[in-house]
Amino acid sequence: MSFALTKDQLRARTKTVTRRLGWAALKPGDALWAVEKAQGLKKGEHQRKIAMIRVLSVRQEPLIDMAVGDLAREGFPEMNVGEFVSMFCHANKCEPSIMVRRIEFEVLTPACKILGHDWQEMGGRACLAGATDCSQTVYVCDRCEEWDYGNEGGPAIAECRECEVWKEWERRPQDGYSGKGKKG
Repeated sequence: MSFALTKDQLRARTKTVTRRLGWAALKPGDALWAVEKAQGLKKGEHQRKIAMIRVLSVRQEPLIDMAVGDLAREGFPEMNVGEFVSMFCHANKCEPSIMVRRIEFEVLTPACKILGHDWQEMGGRACLAGATDCSQTVYVCDRCEEWDYGNEGGPAIAECRECEVWKEWERRPQDGYSGKGKKG
């Protein structure tokens, strides 16, 4: 299920309801991947999984009859119903009177807990061991947007541990590295 317009709300877990056209076979208990984009992918482009979700309830209702309380659950607490309906109709090329499927769900597991992080290099920072001819790579996960500045188990600390300057620095307990982004 695609969450192209609300991927940030889903990642922040502020979205627990979605309205859809179609999805007639969906029923409570179904588990599925929430993805950033499911259709219109360019050649070589792949779906980016956000999280595994489980459907809690499904019902049909006129879009225009949306409850005010669902605005926040849709991930748009700053909107009023008219604004939401207008946005939905524009994105789905439909009329406000259309019947939609209101789907309530829970996030079971972020994708990275199942698939692992998809680390991408985002720059660097000064070497914590004091080497002047290199820097520590900084990474961000392409799925969950978590940053790695040298956290234990992440790719940045693994790279640093291959460096001779780092190895020497770690042998000195008074300024060893804890792996938590700070000396200690």
